[in-house]
Amino acid sequence: MGKIIDDLFYAKADREDFRQLDDAVSEECSRRLMDFKEKLPQADYEKIRDAAFTASFISKRAAFEIGFMTAVRLILECRDR
Repeated sequence: MGKIIDDLFYAKADREDFRQLDDAVSEECSRRLMDFKEKLPQADYEKIRDAAFTASFISKRAAFEIGFMTAVRLILECRDR
């Protein structure tokens, strides 16, 4: 991610809509990992949990960048018409 977009992402990360998204994703990940928590040793469960939450965070950052770049392209396209 570019530095400007990265800075924007972290500036927006404290907003209520981002917190709501984080809460919803955390809840869904926790729900889906429940079987692993009950069946695996704690250390193995924590590795799987950490991997799931890391993938979720990386996806959220990538989606932000894609959305931002799409918005810029749309603005440029509208300007050129």
